[in-house]
Amino acid sequence: GLYMEDIVELNVPGQDWPDMILGMGKAGSYFDIHIVRISGKDGSVVWGREIIPSQAVRFSKAAVTSDQKIIANAIYLGNAGMFYIQLDENGNNLWARSFAIPGAEFSATSQLETDIDGGVITSYASGVNYTGFFSVDNNGSIQLLNRSSVHYIFRSITKTKEGYLFPSIRSWTERGRDLALIKTDKDFNTMWAKTIDPAMATPSSCTICDWPKAVEKADGEIWHYNTSYLPGFVSLNFLKFSPAGQLLVSKSTSEANVFIPTMFSLPDDQFIMTGYTTREVCNPTSASEKGFLAVFGDDIDVCETINITPSIGNETITFSDLPFSTVSISVPAFVMNPMSTSSQLINLSKNELCSNQNEVIDLGPDIQTCSGPVVLNAGTGFASYKWSTGSTTPEIEVFSGGTYSVTVTTACGTILRDTIDVTLKAPVIEISADKNPLKPGDIVELSTPAFPNQLYNWQPAALVNNPAAPIVTSVITADTWFYLTVTDSNGCVSSDSILIEIINEDDTVDIFIPSAFSPNNDGVNDVLFVMSTSNEADVNYFRIYNRWGQLVFSVENIPANNRKYGWNGTFKSEPSPMDSYIYVAEATLPDGRRIFKKGSVTLIR
Repeated sequence: GLYMEDIVELNVPGQDWPDMILGMGKAGSYFDIHIVRISGKDGSVVWGREIIPSQAVRFSKAAVTSDQKIIANAIYLGNAGMFYIQLDENGNNLWARSFAIPGAEFSATSQLETDIDGGVITSYASGVNYTGFFSVDNNGSIQLLNRSSVHYIFRSITKTKEGYLFPSIRSWTERGRDLALIKTDKDFNTMWAKTIDPAMATPSSCTICDWPKAVEKADGEIWHYNTSYLPGFVSLNFLKFSPAGQLLVSKSTSEANVFIPTMFSLPDDQFIMTGYTTREVCNPTSASEKGFLAVFGDDIDVCETINITPSIGNETITFSDLPFSTVSISVPAFVMNPMSTSSQLINLSKNELCSNQNEVIDLGPDIQTCSGPVVLNAGTGFASYKWSTGSTTPEIEVFSGGTYSVTVTTACGTILRDTIDVTLKAPVIEISADKNPLKPGDIVELSTPAFPNQLYNWQPAALVNNPAAPIVTSVITADTWFYLTVTDSNGCVSSDSILIEIINEDDTVDIFIPSAFSPNNDGVNDVLFVMSTSNEADVNYFRIYNRWGQLVFSVENIPANNRKYGWNGTFKSEPSPMDSYIYVAEATLPDGRRIFKKGSVTLIR
């Protein structure tokens, strides 16, 4: 006599049909672990195993991992711990583990579900102190994933497209109080959690609310059901939630006496339910005990869409040919600390399941440096990020000084914000000329922004009136490069240069670059390109640098007056910030002369 606990699907590589893995215990005692593989093609028994650990166990469960390994578990008598064993598809023992969490009891209804790493997840509880779940991976290693300071017992664990559902009851002694439904992502971060008290599940006077389970439809809606143990009968309660956790439907059977139901989803968004009842759901005066199988659709109209009346007949099914081979297992106990530093606490008192994370965002102290870029990091582990620059990543680079802020949202929905001041202390330097080009013998004035406590050094010093001043004058008769180095009181150094050109009286052809452009896609000044008074001028090169000397745009050997070869204000496919940029360009004129241009351009948005 065997007591069925689990039926799970095994997909064997190279086989066109899935087989079934049955997890069973002995009827009456539920002792030991019985695993049977049944052919999904013809129902024949492929193999069976009776596994007898060194200590008595009961209530065996089974799960198939993502790589089609079978992991079965059972509870040591007296809730003394948990036993695990892994089998391959042929029933061969791969490993066995035995362990306990001090103070924790393993519920007889602990559920296993294949997780994303090829192992299984199991729930546990400890008196009325806390409950939680842990994983056992494909190598038998154990990790405490989460536990709750509120004593909800996870009655099942269901995988969804986004993560997991945890239908829960309050505790063994408080099942009449309320239930909970928790939705997490694949990393067990809470997406939402709902407390379901008896008033929510009609009728509202249940003595015990138990056996909750949840399944997800293809469109993300979640169906939750539980049984209400009322005086004289057992009611079956349905609740439907939106993907975001909004209650959509709440219905109940009428004196159905439905016990221990199990529900599975079908591909067409219908559901199939099995269990047994002492009355027909829609005819409560009929009091014969029978099993049932029901299929129903989206409206959850129990009495109209579920037909509990069985029509199986008197077929007798026996399993006298089970080819069990007995395996005795003895493994040392593995004791897990009650709460490791990597464990997380859960608090359901506010209808939320939130990890006890350090809800602090800190960008660190204000930053002062000579030049950029500067990396700002908000840290990892938050659900979302929003920087004052518009970026949504945990880390950003900034190239100019200013005040920057980031707003983050934790997995629990808490919004946190921090700001930081970035000061780039390098001296601001940008040489400008009051005229360029100019006639031989003309006076040119060269200048840069002036700030206190800065040292200026112009070269060639012999050609300017005061090499240590921010503003100088010069008289030249040939094309001349001027260089300026500025050092501030912090020792930060900046430099710049400019070419002053001489115009010949017979020069009529020139090139020029605008002093500003606005790449905002309004059709006006969106592109910066080399212009010329002659369409026959050829641009040998045109290069643009940001204020830190980083090359952001470059073209060579192109015609002048062609916006197709201009800069659209982006760098690495991202919009460049508003700022002043340095350009250098060289062109060959129709008469063979070469002209060099250097200057600054302002990007405006």
